Amino acid sequence: MITGQRGEFHWIVWDSQFLGELVSAVPGIVAGKFVIVTSFDSGPFIPSDELKNRGWILKSGLAYSPRVTSPDELPSNQFDEWYVFASRREISPPEVFINYDGFRLRYYAADITLHGYLERFWLQMERLQPESYLAEGESLIFVTRDADLYELALEWKFRLPEQP
Repeated sequence: MITGQRGEFHWIVWDSQFLGELVSAVPGIVAGKFVIVTSFDSGPFIPSDELKNRGWILKSGLAYSPRVTSPDELPSNQFDEWYVFASRREISPPEVFINYDGFRLRYYAADITLHGYLERFWLQMERLQPESYLAEGESLIFVTRDADLYELALEWKFRLPEQP
């Protein structure tokens, strides 16, 4: 696990955890909020007719959730990326970072190519101003402006069973 802060955003990266497990353990990350799915298994999430009837909307390749009541309502697979907002809003299709090989929020100096991704990521976060950002690829990434959610996510790491 690595952690950091950039401006008002606190972030955590885990090497081997899953997005669904995090939001189940810390439901306040998504409960009562609106999620925009920008990547689902490396591509767009296409809501089923049933989900559309429950309020999901697909627009410009982005899937917009209705107000989330439970984390179980959200689709997750691998190489998923979500932006979480306190109120419903539309965004222009953003650059999807989780699909870049090895995308993380901290790099070694030798990873020069990845530094460009990192700077574009933070510029996009500042422009969109989500409450939280979640992504699962080679790592699980959680970024939030909510200090309480950040602390709960940190505590979650210590409740996890030991990895083999």
